[in-house]
Amino acid sequence: MSSSKAIEPESGRPQWSGLLVFLIVAAPLLVVYLFTAVWSAPFSLDAFANVQTGYEFGRHGDPFLSEEAAIGGIWSVPVGDEWVSHYPPGAALHVAPLFAIWSSEAKVITTSLLDEERVLRVPPMAPVAIVAAAVTAVAMGLVAVASNRIVPSLHAVGSGLVLGLGTGVRAVA
Repeated sequence: MSSSKAIEPESGRPQWSGLLVFLIVAAPLLVVYLFTAVWSAPFSLDAFANVQTGYEFGRHGDPFLSEEAAIGGIWSVPVGDEWVSHYPPGAALHVAPLFAIWSSEAKVITTSLLDEERVLRVPPMAPVAIVAAAVTAVAMGLVAVASNRIVPSLHAVGSGLVLGLGTGVRAVA
C-alpha cells in the first residue's frame, strides 16, 4: 500500500496537517492573549455591554439586565418592563457557561459615566478575558488552516501569526 501525503505545490515538501498548523498558531497566540488581556476595568463600553448580557445568561438563564446593568438605556433597550442589551447575544453566549460556574459575584460600584454619577454592576472580568482570548486564538488558528489549503504550510502559519499579532485582531483578545 502506498501512503498519500499532501505535497506543497511549488517546493515538493510535505504539507503539514491542518491540526498541526492550527496548534502551531492557536497555542502561542492563546498564551500571548492571556498574558496581555484586560482583567479589570477600564474597558470598552461596547465590550462591557456584552459582558452584562453574558453574566445574565450565565447566572439567570435569560438576557434581561438588572437596573444597575441597564443604566438607563446607554447600551440597552426596554422590552416590556425589562431591559436587554441592544447588541446581538452571540458574543454574550460564548461567556455565559463560564459565568454559570464562576464563583465570584458582580460588584456594584458608583462611577462617573457620560458626565453623570451612575451605579454600575461589574461582573468578574476573568471569564470574559479567558473566552475572548480563546475565541480569538481559535479564529486565527482556523485562518491558518484555511490558508494551508492554498499556500505552503509555513506561509499559512505565518499568515495566522501575523494576523493574530500584527493587526487589530490582538486588541479584541
